[in-house]
Amino acid sequence: MRLTLGKIGWGVVGMLFLITPLGASASNKEVKSENVPTYNWGYAEEASGLLQEIRGLSQQLAEDTDYLEHHARRNQLDWRSHAARLAQVRTDNNAMGKHLQRLQEIHSMIAPWQQKAVDRIVPKAAALADHTEAAIAYLNDNKNRMWTPAYGDPVSAMAEHAETIRKDVSMFLDYGNASDRLRGLEDQIEFAGA
Repeated sequence: MRLTLGKIGWGVVGMLFLITPLGASASNKEVKSENVPTYNWGYAEEASGLLQEIRGLSQQLAEDTDYLEHHARRNQLDWRSHAARLAQVRTDNNAMGKHLQRLQEIHSMIAPWQQKAVDRIVPKAAALADHTEAAIAYLNDNKNRMWTPAYGDPVSAMAEHAETIRKDVSMFLDYGNASDRLRGLEDQIEFAGA
C-alpha cells in the first residue's frame, strides 16, 4: 500500500512540475505579446522592397502618362508613338500589379503602415489599368482622333492615378524610414539608460 501511495505522490509531484512551466510560459507569452509586433520582419522587409519597386514603376508611369496627356491635348504625335507609350504604361502597370499581388498575399504578415499603403494603392492601380485599357481600345479604333475627350479623358485620368500612386508610395516609405529611425533612437536611449 505504501508503494502505491508513493507512486501516486510522485505522480502528483511530477504533474505539478509539468503544469507549472506551462502556466509560467502562458503568462510570459501574455507579457511578451504586448511588446512584440504582430508582423513578421522577413515579410516586412520584402514588403518594403516591393514598395520601393512600385515607387520606381510609378515614377516611370507618371512620366509616361504625363507625356501622353501633354501630347494628346496638342495632337502633336503620330498614333504609333501614342500606341508605343501606352504599351509601356500597360507593361509597367502589369509589373506593379504583380508586386501588389504579392503584397496582398503577405498582407497579414507585414507592418501596419505597409498594409495601409497596399490598401490605398491597389484601387488606384486598378483604376489606372482600366483607364489604360480604355485609351488603348479607343486608339485602336480611332487612330486619327486622339484630340477628342474620348481619348484625352482616360489619358488624363491615367496621369492623375500614376502621380497619386507615386506620391502615396513615397509618403508611406518615408513614414517607414522615419519609424525605423525613431525605433533605433528609442533603443539607443534605453541602452544608454541601462
